[in-house]
Amino acid sequence: MNVKDYKGIFVFIEQRNSIIQKVSIELLGKGRELADELGVELTALFLGENIEDSSIDLIHYGADRVVFLDDEQLSIYTTEPYTQAMTAAIHDYKPEIVLIGATAVGRDLAPRVSARVETGLTADCTKLEIGENSNLWMTRPAFGGNIMATIICTEHRPQMSTVRPGVMKSLVKDTSRSGDIIRLDVQLEKNHLNVEVLEVIKEEKEKINIEDADVLVSGGRGVGSRVIIPSLKFWQMNLRVRFLLRALLSIQVGLIMTVRLVKLVRQFGLICILRSVFPELSSMLPAWKNLSSS
Repeated sequence: MNVKDYKGIFVFIEQRNSIIQKVSIELLGKGRELADELGVELTALFLGENIEDSSIDLIHYGADRVVFLDDEQLSIYTTEPYTQAMTAAIHDYKPEIVLIGATAVGRDLAPRVSARVETGLTADCTKLEIGENSNLWMTRPAFGGNIMATIICTEHRPQMSTVRPGVMKSLVKDTSRSGDIIRLDVQLEKNHLNVEVLEVIKEEKEKINIEDADVLVSGGRGVGSRVIIPSLKFWQMNLRVRFLLRALLSIQVGLIMTVRLVKLVRQFGLICILRSVFPELSSMLPAWKNLSSS
């Protein structure tokens, strides 16, 4: 394999019910940064059904071009047709870097594609940067998050990485941008489709997605009484944040945990206690004063 034959960056665009998922917009933002540094084009690979009209949005979020395949076999994610389509796109366009969201779909798709194109894959990355010899440095937590490992793929292309949702920053939509929208020329082999989805039944639930919150306010065991709950709701309304209240029995100290940098939670699964974020809480919560003075 001659790595010099591979140029450009691919971002796999995940969609559900023809709606582009947020993690893909985030990856376009990071892909734009890496493409500018390397001086190459950024391509959005968009697979699904009834998606052609949405392709222009990907240009507006940073892609130079969109390569799409609109096929009824891609309406609901199943492994084989998506793997066929993405493998064909990589063979045709030969990107040097491929980025995929580390979602349920991405974690199933990425290793299968990497095996078929015979390259490596670094999963659950939290940091991407261009290093020596224009190689992609892919950093991810290892050994239970105790260390951060940086991995490079020097001898094979493309360099493939899955990236956790919420880690990268998306660009502001720029409707003045223009680019090419190209239909992928590939015929999916129906006789290789091992799984057929007969029906999808959705369970309707009212859930709050904490990935969409900038600030989380949570009460733990240290609250000690339900009397404090109205105060928590007061801060919820005044801070304009989504409210999350859990019985965190493992928390032995502290009355309020304010998590300002949600990225840390997403990257390492940690809850950071930032007492200094909202010092006004000190006047309301006596135990907070005790913690601050100790």
